[in-house]
Amino acid sequence: MLVLFGRKKSLSGITPKSRRERTRDDQSGSVAVEFSLIVIPFMMIVLSIMEVGWYFFVNSTVDEAAASVGRLLRTGGVQLSSDNIGEQEAVLRDHLCTRLSAFGDCANLLTYDVRAYSSFSEAVDHPNPGSGESNPKTSDIGCPGDDEESLDALQFEPGGESQFIRIRLCIKYKTLNPAIGVNLSQTDSGRRNIQAVFFLKSEGFEANNANSGS
Repeated sequence: MLVLFGRKKSLSGITPKSRRERTRDDQSGSVAVEFSLIVIPFMMIVLSIMEVGWYFFVNSTVDEAAASVGRLLRTGGVQLSSDNIGEQEAVLRDHLCTRLSAFGDCANLLTYDVRAYSSFSEAVDHPNPGSGESNPKTSDIGCPGDDEESLDALQFEPGGESQFIRIRLCIKYKTLNPAIGVNLSQTDSGRRNIQAVFFLKSEGFEANNANSGS
């Protein structure tokens, strides 16, 4: 080892690096530092994508359930199931719960409002349940956990042949990501209301049923 102008130099002619130079060039641990900087934003993006995807899945499932029970009402599947209105409602509720079972106990998470009208104009003039406003396109109904006035306004009127029937559903589902990222919950328990509305005109199912039985 030689000393040249105050710096040590090896016999090979290579000057050893100082501690500062070695520290500056040392790359060990850089990956861990970079990962710690991006992991939180990355997880926020991933969880937000999952949350929004779950929201659209629940929304489409509730829409499909409303359309499915609408077909049942259109063809008289509910009305002809029994002469007892309570048993008819049980048929409709079981039909809905089967399709919405993935979101929990529908007895506590689902509300619905079914009303029959003789004409479309009558439905237009009829106020929303609990709101007092006339608009058949909206699905503003009492949802699970709402005030008693809104829940008491819910009705079940399956109607008869060739009547206009409006179906409204509301389910309170559990969101996936209440911590970081997009938070779609509306309550402290991490749940959100999803509503759907379906409007139809029933068929002449009683005559069809009589013809099929003869």
